This record gives sequence, C-alpha cells and structure tokens, in this order.
Amino acid sequence: MGHNISGVLLKGNFDAKIAVAFDLQFVSVGFDITLFWLNIHYTEYWSKKLNVPGILEAPDQVDEIRLLFPSERVVAHMMALITATSTPLYAIIVTDYFGGIGTQAAALYKGETLITDDEHAFDYGSINQVLRGLGVKATRGLDEFDTIGLSNYRSIPYDFLEVIEKYPECSD
Repeated sequence: MGHNISGVLLKGNFDAKIAVAFDLQFVSVGFDITLFWLNIHYTEYWSKKLNVPGILEAPDQVDEIRLLFPSERVVAHMMALITATSTPLYAIIVTDYFGGIGTQAAALYKGETLITDDEHAFDYGSINQVLRGLGVKATRGLDEFDTIGLSNYRSIPYDFLEVIEKYPECSD
C-alpha cells in the first residue's frame, strides 16, 4: 500500500475560522501539533490569489522537484495569519512511498526561516527530525512519525482534493 501525503505540521494554537477561509482541512495529531493538508496545486493557487510570491529555503537533502515539495512563501504567510504571529513554528512534510520503497522530505520553519535543532543529525531533512524540533518525543518502540500517528494517513483526504480540484490552474 502507498503512502503519499503532503502538508504542514503547525505547533500551537490557531484560528480555525481563518484556516477554513483558506480551505485548509486539519487534524490534531497530539503534542500540540495540527496537520494541515496541502499540496503544490493548493500553494500555487493561494500564492497567486494572495500575491505572495517566492519560495522558502529547503534543506539540501530535499528533492523539491521530484517530491513536489510545497515550499511557496505563501505557506509561511498563511501560518502567520492563522496563528496571529509573525514567527509560527511549523514543518512542511511530504511522503511518497509504495511497497516500502520511496522517499520523504521535511523542513522546519519559524516564520520564513528554515531551522533545525541539529543540522548534523543523521536524518536531517526527515520527518522524524522536524518532529523532534516540534517537541515530539518518540514512544518506546516507535519513531516520532508513528508516535503522532502519521502512518495512519496514507494519502491526502479526497474531500480536500475535491475542493482544490476546483481551483483554476496557475500559469505564469
């Protein structure tokens, strides 16, 4: 079975009404972290609609093209709006696995600034590494990914995909 998700993991409180105004769907995953579903089509659309151009820096290990990593600056802008702070703590994550083969990528941000707790960690740029930066402590016998239950989400929910399917195509 495949595992193909992309989204933002936000640490802390947010205004759900503002999030819904941006068509963001979300689920609490524990540790005061909320998972917001998004993908490239979503971020390109809102980048144009809100006139927030540009790309966030990503770790060198992140293959942004192959994974379609949603690193548009609009992500930082939206996280700031829904948290009412200029420097929200969040991570952008992407997985692309099928039958155990594949890859993942993650980047941890404070506002628009790429951060990490340990640049020399063996898994820098991984979802587990950014989860540690968000305060997740692995449960015995599990890694951080499984501790917060990300393995339970195999793909972006269809109802979210149906909403963004109606967005017009963005072309330069």
